[in-house]
Amino acid sequence: MKKNTWLLLLILLITVLVVTACGQDNEKKSWDTYENPYYTLQYPDDYTVQEEDMEIMISTLFMDEEEEKMIGITMNSLTDDFTEEELYAIWDEDLVEMEDTQDDFYFKERDVQGNKAYEVHFNFSREERIFRVLTIHEGFMFSMDARVPQEAFDDFLPTPQQMIESLEFQK
Repeated sequence: MKKNTWLLLLILLITVLVVTACGQDNEKKSWDTYENPYYTLQYPDDYTVQEEDMEIMISTLFMDEEEEKMIGITMNSLTDDFTEEELYAIWDEDLVEMEDTQDDFYFKERDVQGNKAYEVHFNFSREERIFRVLTIHEGFMFSMDARVPQEAFDDFLPTPQQMIESLEFQK
């Protein structure tokens, strides 16, 4: 009986150590603040940041050191071609169609800083999976695309989700 008790305690201790060592990636991350005239957000401080301000849009890329995990954000002014309502209707239709035709596709409606938004997960290729958030804020379309190897997606997912949670629009 004593032998079984010690064996059980040893298994329990090993389980606790493994679970602690395999904690979520965000628990050990340090975060830094990125700011431009349109928005502010938190990002992992070990990522590099590349900015490009073009006439039609502002683009920011956040990358890990190995360049395996990339998070791109674009923000551009809405054109006169579509109203916000029309653009949301197009997204609704496209997302429902994609859900019906693609394997391992996920989307949900959510709130981003008081704006209707969509969070989408889908396979970009056999090797990569995408996390995307789309929203409109005061005449600007905001899109975040995070690309990561498929096998790392579940562990990586808290990173772009935390970035979206920290997002604050400036205008």
